[in-house]
Amino acid sequence: MGARAPTPKLSGEAAHMGGLSDPPTESLVSFPKGSLSAARVSVRAMRADDYARAAMNLRSFLEAFDELVGELEPVAGSPLSSFPTWRPKYGHDTRVGVLRAKVAGLTGAAAMAFNTAGAWLDYKPPGTWNRQSVNPAVVWATIFDDEPMLDPPLVTQIGLQALGLLEHMRDEQAERESGFVGAIAWFFTLGPRVRQAAGLPPRSAPGFVVTSVVVLIQGVLIAALGGALVYPLADWLGWLP
Repeated sequence: MGARAPTPKLSGEAAHMGGLSDPPTESLVSFPKGSLSAARVSVRAMRADDYARAAMNLRSFLEAFDELVGELEPVAGSPLSSFPTWRPKYGHDTRVGVLRAKVAGLTGAAAMAFNTAGAWLDYKPPGTWNRQSVNPAVVWATIFDDEPMLDPPLVTQIGLQALGLLEHMRDEQAERESGFVGAIAWFFTLGPRVRQAAGLPPRSAPGFVVTSVVVLIQGVLIAALGGALVYPLADWLGWLP
C-alpha cells in the first residue's frame, strides 16, 4: 500500500481525489502524485452485478463525454481559474447541443458510479482555502463556464481510475459470491434484496412486510430441510418409537 500523495498546490481547481468519510470497512487506494492522490473504497453490501452495472454506466458516460469534447476547443477563461473555458468549434454548435444533451442524460447514473467507487474532486474555489468534495459527473458542465471547476482531461482521468476500481470490486465480489459460502450468503440476504428490487425503503412499513414474508418463507424451508435430514438420522440411531 503506497503512501498518500502530497496535495498539489493548485488554485481554483481540483487538487486531489477524496473519498468516503469513515465507512465501516474501507481501504485506501493510492494513486501517483498529481491532481489525484487517493480514493477511499467502502466495502458495501453490493453484488458483482451491481458493480458491473455501475462500471457500464460510467463507461457510457465517459464515451459520450469524450465524443462531446472532440467537438470543442479551449478558449481563454477567467484569470481566476487554472482551467480554460471550452466552446464549440466553428460550425459545430448544433452537434455540440445534441452531444451535450446526451451526456447530461447519462450524468445521474455516472454520478452514482463515481460515488460507488468513492471517487470525488477535492475542489478549492479561487481566492479561498476551503475545499469542497464534489462529484465529477455533477460538475462536468462547468467546462463551459468562465470559471471552470475542472477540465476534460481531469474528468477522463478520474473516470478511468473510478472505472478500474469498479471493475476490481466487481471481480472481488464475484469471487466472494462463488461457491458454497456465496450461496449461503445469497440465501440469508434474500429478504433485503427482494425488498430493494421492489423499490421499497428499508424502514417503511411495506418494506418491512416484504422482508418479513421472505424471512418467514426462508424459515419454513429451513425447517422442512432440517426435518428431512433429522428424521432419517433419528430413525437410523433408533431414537424413533
